[in-house]
Amino acid sequence: MKKRREELTLRKGIVVIKVIDKLRYLIEDVLDNEIINVTLFGKAKLIYPNIKTGDEIYVLVSKYESNSGRMILPTEFKMNDELLNQKLKLDKKQKKKKKDISY
Repeated sequence: MKKRREELTLRKGIVVIKVIDKLRYLIEDVLDNEIINVTLFGKAKLIYPNIKTGDEIYVLVSKYESNSGRMILPTEFKMNDELLNQKLKLDKKQKKKKKDISY
C-alpha cells in the first residue's frame, strides 16, 4: 500500500555519519537539528554511490515516523510539482535562518 503524498514531508539535511553500509546514513536536519536515518533506494544507489560527510541531501519522511526516510533525487523534483514546491520553501527557510544567524 502506497503512502499518500499528504503524509510525506520533504526535509533537508547534512550527512553526519555513514551507518552500517553504503546505503544507510544519519543526517542532521538543517532547520531543527533533528537526526534522521536515511536509506538509499533504487536509482539513488547507482547515482549517488559515494555520499560523503557534509553533503546536503533532501529526504522524504513520514509525518508519523519523522526520524527515518529515503533520499530524494533531483529528477524527482522535475517530475513532481508538489515536491518541487516543498523544496523551494525549504530553501527559503534555510536562507532566512542563515540571515538571522549572521545578524
